[in-house]
Amino acid sequence: RTAALLLAVALIASGCGSFLAEAQGGSAEEAGALAGEFLEALRDGDTDAAWALVYPLNRSAFFDDDRDRFQALVERIDLAGVRWEILDVSAHDGRYRVDVRLGPLQVDDSLGTFVQIIETDGVPTHAAITVRIEPLGGSRGVYAG
Repeated sequence: RTAALLLAVALIASGCGSFLAEAQGGSAEEAGALAGEFLEALRDGDTDAAWALVYPLNRSAFFDDDRDRFQALVERIDLAGVRWEILDVSAHDGRYRVDVRLGPLQVDDSLGTFVQIIETDGVPTHAAITVRIEPLGGSRGVYAG
């Protein structure tokens, strides 16, 4: 009887442990679309749309919820003539990593706030954008970092 009780507690604890990890909502397709919308908003200079697509906690952490600071950053990003293609979307720790081919692959410090360059043997090959979509219709957006 004690062994059965201990087994039940262990099973519940292991289930709670995985539940306590960041839960992930949405789908890979939704994450890829969100990353594409964000790049489009940056390219078009649509600060309002881009701001709305930044993960809410990142708006606070990186911009102190100050849209003017965000706008100043976005105005330095030039995506005119840049094309992109979503290569892959993978899930990890409650977030999605959206791998993107940018052409030409030019990421300055401003865009680097949102895009990480991935290199193979020291040669830039593509970029990655981290997207968080909370389950049950919670917050969603592109991570800054």
